[in-house]
Formats: sequence, structure tokens, C-alpha cells
Amino acid sequence: MVSYSLPSWASSHTWSSASRDHDIESIKLTNGLHLVKTPGTDGSIYGSKIVVGKNAKDRKVLLDNDVLSIDAAFPNQANAAVAIISESCSGSACVATPTYMVIPKEKFVEVYEIADADFEIDVILNQGQFQNAVVKNVAVGVDEYGSDVKGELRFISGKGFVLDEMKPLYEPLLGAYLYDYFEHKVVRQPLFELVGSEQFIAMRKGLAVNTPAKLIDYRYLSFYGCMAHNCSSVYGIVIVDTITDDVWWLVVNGDSYTSGESRKAINLDKINIDNMLRKVEFSETVRLYIDHQGGIAATTR
Repeated sequence: MVSYSLPSWASSHTWSSASRDHDIESIKLTNGLHLVKTPGTDGSIYGSKIVVGKNAKDRKVLLDNDVLSIDAAFPNQANAAVAIISESCSGSACVATPTYMVIPKEKFVEVYEIADADFEIDVILNQGQFQNAVVKNVAVGVDEYGSDVKGELRFISGKGFVLDEMKPLYEPLLGAYLYDYFEHKVVRQPLFELVGSEQFIAMRKGLAVNTPAKLIDYRYLSFYGCMAHNCSSVYGIVIVDTITDDVWWLVVNGDSYTSGESRKAINLDKINIDNMLRKVEFSETVRLYIDHQGGIAATTR
């Protein structure tokens, strides 16, 4: 666990989702840009957008979802170093909706998602500028009854929020590529020990075309790769648990696949790992899941 102590020069602002203020229509950021909520058709709350710009003519759409609200601004609405924006939906059977933390930069803004609607966040400012943030009481899994398990997130500049228990050695791999994973002498070792040298080299050569890694549930790093000039037939994924170092892998070759894992997922672990796999952006035609033996498997959608 990585702890964060508040320096003497910093100020802390605590905000809870229970204190949302849906009435904020516009705030001015510290970089001079305005963050504005625009209504949907005929003034409806549905189809609302969050736009950003110096004036009405140069505003760009930042978020465009079902129902959006500007909920908080720190330290204030007239010179905000941080804004909190929430998303909801218009249906009666909505799934969990995300919340966004917006930070002004020199010419635009950065947006970081918190995939939950109920939590508490401590925003740390230095002379009115964003310094750090800690999210508490956020959903990070489920227990045996299906109720949310709560955890704490820490912020990594330029990367986003991760579980506080994430090992620091994984931080450089956030947004990196499968190539970088194969090159990392420590992180790659569990996969190498699992598959052996021959299979490891084959995966490294065969999955040479990469996309940036995705972080799932604040802790699982998902690395995707495919074969050059044959991406539609040969592609695969390596998923790493940044807390336990466990690894799951699966490679599709035409109509068949090979796979393996360093940890069989059983009981409650199976529920959470299976939920995680369903969020992996893998293929339009193939879905990942945990089979009856607790191993990673694939099926057509």
C-alpha cells in the first residue's frame, strides 16, 4: 500500500457523492477555459453535454452522454483547479454510471474516470493548483452475496486512478504496450515460467502489433497484440494482476485458441475475475470468461 501524507503547503478538499450539486451550470478553470453544461433538445436534461472553451464560439464537446451534471469545483467555481462531473441515465434499470475528475492543463483539460457513482474523494491543492487526489469507499469488486466491496484509489499523474495496493513496478506499464511487457524483466517472469521459453518467444513474435494497455477494475492490466498482416485471424491477450502478479493469457489462431493462467479462479475469485474478463476489449466476435475449472476461456458472441 502506498500512503500519501499531506504536505504543510497543501490544502485538502473532501467531497462526497452524497453532496452532489446538480445546479452548477458553468465554472471557470484556472487555465481560463470555461466548463459549461449544455441542455439537451428543448432544454431537456436528457442528451446534455459538457463543453469546454474560452467562449461560446470555440467550445468543444468534452463529454456527451445521457444525463451529465457538474457536481463540484475546487477550490471554487470562479477559479477551479478540479471539477467533478457525474453521469447518469434516463432509464429505470441503469447499470453503475461513472464519475469524472477534470483537471485543467495549459491549453485544454485532462479527464479521469472513476467507474462508480458513490464514493468520497480528497482533492489536494497547492496554491490553488491540483496536486493529488485520493478516492475512498469506491466499489472495487463484489462479495459472496453480490454486494459491493469497497476500496481506496490513488492517483498517478497522467495515468489515472489505481487501487492503492497496486505494486509501483507496474506504474510505468500503464498505457504501455505488449512489447513493453515482454521487455520488462520482472513483470514478464510469471508468464515466462508458466509457458516456457519456446511458447514465450512464439507469443512475442506472433503478437507484434500492439495497442495501448487498458487498466480494468483499477488493478488488472490488459495487453493486446495481433500478428502483422494477419490481425483478424491471429490475436491474443495477456492480463496481469498488479497486486498478486498473477497472469492470464489467451491466443486465438483461426478457429481455435490456446490459453493458460497462473491462478485458477474459484468461488468468489471466479465471480470477480469473470466480471473483469467481460470488460476486456478483445474481439467483436469472441468473448472471454472463466470456465468450470477456473481457467480463462473464450466463446463466440
